[in-house]
Amino acid sequence: MTPQVVLVGNTVADLFTEVGHFPQGSAPEFGPASLVVTEHAVRFNVGGNAGRAAGLLARLGTSVQLFTRLGTDVWGRLLRSELERDGVEVVSSGECESSSNFVATQADGNRVSFFYPGEPDYGSPSVGPGTKFVAIAACPFPKPSDIEGWYRAVLEASVPVLIDPGPALVGRPALRDLASLRGPGVYLTLNSFELADLTGCRELRDGLDKAHECGFSHLVVKLGERGAVVSTAAAGRPALLPSSPLPRVSSTTVGAGDAFNAGLLHGLVNGLDLLRAAALGNRVACTALSAVWASSPHGIDVLSGLDQDVSHLQEV
Repeated sequence: MTPQVVLVGNTVADLFTEVGHFPQGSAPEFGPASLVVTEHAVRFNVGGNAGRAAGLLARLGTSVQLFTRLGTDVWGRLLRSELERDGVEVVSSGECESSSNFVATQADGNRVSFFYPGEPDYGSPSVGPGTKFVAIAACPFPKPSDIEGWYRAVLEASVPVLIDPGPALVGRPALRDLASLRGPGVYLTLNSFELADLTGCRELRDGLDKAHECGFSHLVVKLGERGAVVSTAAAGRPALLPSSPLPRVSSTTVGAGDAFNAGLLHGLVNGLDLLRAAALGNRVACTALSAVWASSPHGIDVLSGLDQDVSHLQEV
């Protein structure tokens, strides 16, 4: 069966722990300066900009094919097993070390991360007659010149594309290079920090205007607990969709933006307009962090209240 969504990008073994305080220093032997005893075991999640979104999309009921980079190590085998259990069709490159990210979050919310990204080798996807969307979400993001062949074929097939360029941590193209991926059916989604960094604009409106000037006509900017901003070149004025956060399992919000992308894609694939699809993104991001999703990951009602959310639009 042709997948409804083809996702391209990184998959990461996310490992999380919470600590009361970070150690004060380092020492050749474990001791008061270098050891923190945690109250709970380290938790594992399927992470990565594409990997996490793919798993959640499949749970929501959208068929998805994931082009990613997985190694043959223990993390790669575990990641593949978890994704396939959720119903994701995984297509990955072979002999490499899998990406991993260990995150320790302090009681005050500050955190430190140890990230091994690996190379942006995600393969060359193709689309079929049933493909409704292609999404590229990756850190590191592939060079536009490296994906030009298959990407142009996607645009020529008139398949819409969602792009999440991720943070400027490793290997993200500059805005002028990213603009080579623009097209009438291309959606750009990122958070407010990434928009500011990518455009060089401190004010949100200025950043949106600059991205529109570069040829991106559909923009969705994630604002965390505040919700999301939707801006289209045709509509003129951007609108803020407030979010309704749900209780979270833990103190970490790592992966919330990827969960938002899953909801956004699920909505667009199922015929929602961009505003309602973004409202669904808000709901999936909140639900994916909640005890409700953790205890019952399938069959979650994330559609109720979308019209009400859209009715609460605010000007930006």
